[in-house]
Amino acid sequence: HAFRKQSHPEIISYLEKVIPLISDAGLRWHLTDLCTKKALSRAMLLTSYLPPPLLRHRLKTHTTVIHQLDKALAKLGIGQLTAQEVKSACYLRGLNSTHIGEDRCRTWLGEWLQISCSLKEAELSLLLHNVVLLSTNYLGTRR
Repeated sequence: HAFRKQSHPEIISYLEKVIPLISDAGLRWHLTDLCTKKALSRAMLLTSYLPPPLLRHRLKTHTTVIHQLDKALAKLGIGQLTAQEVKSACYLRGLNSTHIGEDRCRTWLGEWLQISCSLKEAELSLLLHNVVLLSTNYLGTRR
């Protein structure tokens, strides 16, 4: 199991590279869907080694919980949080806030909440893409 777990990211990487070469549209879509779920699971700090149906369920559950937390946090107000609570809230949403100042974390969290609270229940998958758009590409996280 340890060997499979260790080589898993490398296998997914190879699958991503060969997707454009697959002529069967159904298989190409299936592999793209699989690679996307694995990547989103890693971004949301969830185990990405599970079968796709379990990944889908965990992503949906995690996203729903974060959305509910976002609504509560928006009502409370970011200003009510301590510096550590702000950093923890950012981390839970996919931002590595270790080397980012408190003010920038509060700004980022405010942007996240603005997007999250504007989403309806049926649009929650957009929160997963929000992780990529707001967290991965955030200038303050690059070293």
